[in-house]
Amino acid sequence: IHVTAKLIRLLVVTMVFLTVTKHASNWMAPKLLRIGLWARHRCFPRPSPQSPHTNEYYYNAMVALPFLQRMTSLAIYEARQGLQAKAHSDKSSSSSSKERLQDLSRRRMESLESILRPVLLPNNDLARDLVTWQSNVRFVKWLRQEILVAKYGPYVVEALQAYPQLRSSPQLAPPRHAWVTKLWTSQSTNASGSLDHSSSPQQRQRVLPSSSTLVKAFDMQRWAKEKKSTIAQSSQPTSSINESSSLEQVLDVVTQGSGGYITDCGPFNVICEEANIYQWWTKDYIQYLADYLIHPQSTSQDQSSIVVLEVGAGDGLLTQHLKDY
Repeated sequence: IHVTAKLIRLLVVTMVFLTVTKHASNWMAPKLLRIGLWARHRCFPRPSPQSPHTNEYYYNAMVALPFLQRMTSLAIYEARQGLQAKAHSDKSSSSSSKERLQDLSRRRMESLESILRPVLLPNNDLARDLVTWQSNVRFVKWLRQEILVAKYGPYVVEALQAYPQLRSSPQLAPPRHAWVTKLWTSQSTNASGSLDHSSSPQQRQRVLPSSSTLVKAFDMQRWAKEKKSTIAQSSQPTSSINESSSLEQVLDVVTQGSGGYITDCGPFNVICEEANIYQWWTKDYIQYLADYLIHPQSTSQDQSSIVVLEVGAGDGLLTQHLKDY
C-alpha cells in the first residue's frame, strides 16, 4: 500500500512538473527567439552580393535560431490545439461549414499574431524592427510556413475530409505523408468526437486522384488566372505598410511584394509545400502523357521531332504509373 501511494504521489508530481515545464517553455520560446534574432543581427554580417546566403545556416545555428524556431512552433501548435478543441465543441452551432472554417482560420491567425508580433516587431517600429530579420532567408521561410499553415490548415483538413480519395494519393504515402498524417490525426474527429483513424493515409489503397478532384477540393477554379493578374499589380513599396499592418501584409511587402508569396497562396500551396510535392500526379496527367508518348502521331508534332528527356531526380512514381498505364 505504501509503495502504491508513493508511486501515485511520484506520478502526480511528475505530471505537474511536465505541465508547468510545458507552459513555461511555451511562454519563454517567443522571448528567446526574439533574443536570438537580435543576436544574429548584431553578431554576424548581413548577406552581401558576393556571398548572399552562403554562411546563413551556420550563423543561425551559432545563436540557436533553428532550435528556438522549433520551440516557438511547438508553442504555436499548442495554441492551435486549444482553438481546434473549441471549434469542435462549436460544431453544433447553426453556422455553415464555410463560416466555421473562416472563423477558425481567423482565430488561428490572431493567435499567431499574438505570439509572433512581439518577436518580429518588438518596438512597433518598422524601420528598426524589420532590419533584424527580413534578410534572413531561412527564418523568413519558417515564418511564411507558420503563417500559411495557420491560415489554410483548416481548409486542408476540410478538403481531406470531403475528398477521401486525396488521402489515398501515392504522394501522401509513407514517408511522404508525415505532415499530412500529423495534421489529420490531430484535427480529424468522427461524429462521437473521438479521433477517426478509419480512413487514415496508411489504411487506404493508393490511387491517383483526378485533376477535377484537386480543383474542387482546393477551390482552384480561378486560381491560376487570379494569381497571374494579382502578381502583375503587386509591386508595393515598403511605405504601403505601417505598424498596424498584419504579419501577412508585412511579410508580403518586405519580401519584394511578389504577390504570390503569401497573398495568392491557398490550401493547395500548403499541402504541396509541407508534403514536398512539386508536381501532383493525377489520372489525367498520366493518361495524356502516356498517350503522347505511345501515340505521338495523334499530336500535331511529327514523330521524328519528339525528344524525351529523363531527369533522374524524382522518386519513381511517374515511371511506375506510366508503366502501369
